Amino acid sequence: MDKIGVVDESSKGNYFKFISDQRLPKGSFVEYNEPKLENIPILSKIIDMSTLKSFPPEFLSPDLDPEEAAEMAGIDLEDIGKFEIEAKIIGYFREKTSEFVNPKIPPASGTPVKKASTSVLDYINKVEKEEENSAYIGKIIKTEKNVNLDISEIINTHISILASTGSGKSYTVGVLIEEMLKEKNGASVLILDPHGEYSTLKDLENKSLLSNKEVINKFKYPNNELPDVKVFNEDDIQLKISDLEFDDLAAIIDDGSMSEKMRHYLQRAYNKLKRKNFNQEEIRDKVLELKDKEGNYLKDHPLHSSSIEGILWRLEKNILNKDFFQNYTKLGLNELLSPKKASILDLSGIKAKDQQLLSSVILRKIFESRKMAVKGENKTNITKVPHPVFIVIEEGHRFAPNEGRSKSKNVLKTVLSEGRKFGIGVCLVSQRPSKLDTDSLSQCMSQITMKIINPYDQNKIKESIESVGKDIVDRLPSLSTGEAIISGSTVNTPVNIEVRKRITRHGGKGVKNPSKSWKNNLKDNFYDKRDKTIQKDKETKLFSNENQKNK
Repeated sequence: MDKIGVVDESSKGNYFKFISDQRLPKGSFVEYNEPKLENIPILSKIIDMSTLKSFPPEFLSPDLDPEEAAEMAGIDLEDIGKFEIEAKIIGYFREKTSEFVNPKIPPASGTPVKKASTSVLDYINKVEKEEENSAYIGKIIKTEKNVNLDISEIINTHISILASTGSGKSYTVGVLIEEMLKEKNGASVLILDPHGEYSTLKDLENKSLLSNKEVINKFKYPNNELPDVKVFNEDDIQLKISDLEFDDLAAIIDDGSMSEKMRHYLQRAYNKLKRKNFNQEEIRDKVLELKDKEGNYLKDHPLHSSSIEGILWRLEKNILNKDFFQNYTKLGLNELLSPKKASILDLSGIKAKDQQLLSSVILRKIFESRKMAVKGENKTNITKVPHPVFIVIEEGHRFAPNEGRSKSKNVLKTVLSEGRKFGIGVCLVSQRPSKLDTDSLSQCMSQITMKIINPYDQNKIKESIESVGKDIVDRLPSLSTGEAIISGSTVNTPVNIEVRKRITRHGGKGVKNPSKSWKNNLKDNFYDKRDKTIQKDKETKLFSNENQKNK
């Protein structure tokens, strides 16, 4: 690789500066050889760039000769057009431990600097593009070098995808899910989709919508089947009431004000159902049938009636009046979760609080099911899911808000903190990190971070995510749409990428040409009004003629 610059005298600690006549983008990689370590190549990342020397404004007149101007300004003409570039040392790759090791010594002044070679960039990836447990997400900026995420790390330690609106967040989620569903992985994916953005993933079921035979082969399983993608809307999402554990029931109806006394009475009523296929009315009846030691109904006792009424009111509000809680029908885990399948829960027709409620029940069931499968336990009322699960949670700040209560917050935090032991990987997606629960965000050990301008969101990322340093946060506002910084355990070092093109259509697009739509509708309205006016005139003349005749 040809030399592009030379280290100057200002190297310090993990940083060094070099002089180059080339503009190099922030986040791109360079390397130098360290003589004290047998000339091993040391990978480094560009974090800043400035013009080395420039003419003062008063010497920029077109009438002045450049050499004459340089002499008058006391500037070496050779320095004009050169750049002082600051780089951060990443290190050399130690294959024995599969990690980059900082050499702990900066490069000497005069050391040649080169663009990072392909062989050195290879070490950024933990996995190869087409091998199992890999997700080809894009290319290192301004290169043809692929970046592949390690899916085993994502399942075991979770991932967050954070970006401002319009920066390519849902597009990138789509790319990741496509990779999960390729034949090399065959993942079981569940998507909580509050805005109905991911239904276009159904393109994967249709050979005619996939671009070519090579693409089809990447998704084709040994039985020649393509991935199974199912969209469940509000009419499909129904939970059988008798499938609720007591903790489910208590969490659903508790708005934060339920007393221990109420909880105790609810537990007594629930225990009387004896785990049969009970219905909504039976829950209410069992609460009303509760008695004290003397055999008196609690609902009639002045010391207990308010607690019974409180339970009934909460049951009515949170369960009995919800269409998605049914006595007999249900959406089971075996219908939602299986290898080579993505289930999309389109929650767009459901109120935000009900989205939280539904999600809390589903997440708790998945957690208990995987826990039971891993521990080899058996419970007659719980479906065992024998394989790992990948759960995408769009609008993560809605389900785990930083402030205020949410029905789904506690169970989501449990899944994030303990789910890795049971093969539950979570992808937490948000365009407002500052509104996302800090503990939940910090549990995601890998990150795909895109353009973020809001300083509150930037600070939240810096405070919550260990692998995201100041140099990464400082670059976030300047990222273009479709660019991202990958960091954390899924790669060996943070890397700037351009996200690859999606195979399926993007479902999160905005309106491309609002003016055209307005004008078209304006024309339609004009003609509608004109036709109505003509008709009205005709009717008026008709009646006036009849009146004339009658006279």
